[in-house]
Amino acid sequence: MKKKDEEMNDLFDEIDDEEEIKEDIVIENDDIKDNNDKQLNNQYTTTYDKFLIDSVAVDGIQNKNEYHYILKNQMANIIDDIKLKAKENKKTIVLPETMDVRVLEAASVVLRDGIADIILIGDEKDIKVKASSFDISKAKIINPFTSELTDEFVKLFYELRKDKGMTMDMAKEMLLHDYMYFACMLVKNEYADGVVSGACHSTSNTLRPALQILKTKPGVKLVSSFFLMLVPDCEYGDDGTFLFADCGLEQNPDSEKLAAIAGSSASSFEGRSEERRVG
Repeated sequence: MKKKDEEMNDLFDEIDDEEEIKEDIVIENDDIKDNNDKQLNNQYTTTYDKFLIDSVAVDGIQNKNEYHYILKNQMANIIDDIKLKAKENKKTIVLPETMDVRVLEAASVVLRDGIADIILIGDEKDIKVKASSFDISKAKIINPFTSELTDEFVKLFYELRKDKGMTMDMAKEMLLHDYMYFACMLVKNEYADGVVSGACHSTSNTLRPALQILKTKPGVKLVSSFFLMLVPDCEYGDDGTFLFADCGLEQNPDSEKLAAIAGSSASSFEGRSEERRVG
């Protein structure tokens, strides 16, 4: 916990403008990447499953398989609803983490199902080699090293950050070698509608470019994160669906921050439920 605290403190120290730490960005906690933690994680999952099964047994769910079946169907319904809404209002999404084959596989599914248009950042040859088992033919691939947009983005990024000590050389280096920065510049300049990142980058490395380039959503006072939690056969929430915040970014909120987090969370739940209750 201390290490994470220090990492996030360093991030916000770098972004010292109050306006730059209010972004309404949904972030996801980093997966457990250290193999040494897997055993502990599995033990925790087993214990938590048992707790949930014991808790809901009185409502007729008697075993782990039944619990997982109900939960899987409940999650599938939510995801299907999200997909339908995405198709009805199709957007262009940038995926900067093309070094991760899981991202390329996900891109192929999104394109196949017509959920969004996709921009991939990286070397086209390398991406196609990694994605040889998937169909990403409908994706647009942009290589920062060869793109005609790069020089324009370098100048714009420099102008955005020159008061923070940014130089033209620094701007170019960051845009060429950290694809998240290039992705955010695509959104900033309306070549795309959004970015999805975090598969192989830490929370701070995902959040920093967005805060520095995209800034904050008007009216939002604090950066916060949330988890979507599902509980089968539950009368509370929205048919057992809850949004828990903040679960990974703001670790010690005071009353004012809690109020800001509650407001952002209610807005994030909009569209999922007509009635939003904060507790």
